[in-house]
Amino acid sequence: MASFSKLCAVPILLFATSASAVDCPNLCSNGSADCLIVKSEISNADAKAGLNWLHQIFARPADQTIKSSDLLVQFKMTDDPCHRSDTSVTAAGSITNTGEECKVGGDMALSGGTLSAHILVPKELSLSYSSVGGLVVVDTHAETNVNTDKSPIALFSDPSFQEDWGGVVKKVWFDKDQSILETRACIRFIY
Repeated sequence: MASFSKLCAVPILLFATSASAVDCPNLCSNGSADCLIVKSEISNADAKAGLNWLHQIFARPADQTIKSSDLLVQFKMTDDPCHRSDTSVTAAGSITNTGEECKVGGDMALSGGTLSAHILVPKELSLSYSSVGGLVVVDTHAETNVNTDKSPIALFSDPSFQEDWGGVVKKVWFDKDQSILETRACIRFIY
């Protein structure tokens, strides 16, 4: 079994120009320069299988609890550095989870070297979700949260890259092949 840090330390290639965006799925699917495309070179079947498992759960809304131990099993992980609780999911579209604040992520390969990229996971997550046209949409409510300490934050080691692409994660769209994050701009991860 892989540890969580090994699972996240995945080399990826970047292609993009920075800009701000509003409708991330459309911008990214139309090849807009307003979307950073991150093509994962992962052949890590464990990570992709875990992401597909999550997509199946959220694509069919139901009241359920996702046990933290099940997440470890699905992602073939031996430990959880965030020490997250079980996740409560409701058919009405809410997701709640608590644990330690921590960073998860890894390095991205760039033409001039590598860039460290992480998501800062807050102690308390309270999200909403829906399924629209095959995409699961997760809203962090960052637009309405006075306390942004309850929203995940995308962090990059390069200050100018952070300025253009990082910041509070407002929404996430995902299916079995991709995740799209809305921060200051749009970032599309293709698995």
